[in-house]
Amino acid sequence: MAANFQQRLDDMDACLKKTSLEVREFDNDLVRRLLQSVKAVKDDLIEIQFKSGIVMNQRVSYFD
Repeated sequence: MAANFQQRLDDMDACLKKTSLEVREFDNDLVRRLLQSVKAVKDDLIEIQFKSGIVMNQRVSYFD
């Protein structure tokens, strides 16, 4: 399991090294490589799970 986790980290690192830091438009391929899932937790909170195993919560706001 640790070897699989390390391989995923290495793959993510290699992908990021090939990617320019200046992202000017949405990159669907990059998102698919990095993200495992995005879930709505509450009306204003999403949970983002990366393929590396990292999970983070992000508040979102709505503009009318």
